[in-house]
Amino acid sequence: SMLNTLIEQNSKRNVCFVHAAINSNTHAMKEHVEAVDNEYEQVKAYTCYSAPTEKDLEMKNFDKEGFIEAEWLQTIIPTTEAEFYFCGPVPFMKHIN
Repeated sequence: SMLNTLIEQNSKRNVCFVHAAINSNTHAMKEHVEAVDNEYEQVKAYTCYSAPTEKDLEMKNFDKEGFIEAEWLQTIIPTTEAEFYFCGPVPFMKHIN
């Protein structure tokens, strides 16, 4: 992934990694991204769950309920002077556009 490449290259870029999933049951690479987020100061990871489980709600293990929206991104990304990369299934990509 792009995140792994930046880490392997010892990049000092600030990285804002946003992952959207239905809930923790479908959250791919959760543990790996959390480990990278904890280990590398320049990485900040955020999670959006569109339909969090009761356990997700109880544990508060996500940052936003619902879908990724421009207004929310503006609150977590300090600048628009950056490179942005999006990937995902067709419905997600249509929503992002």
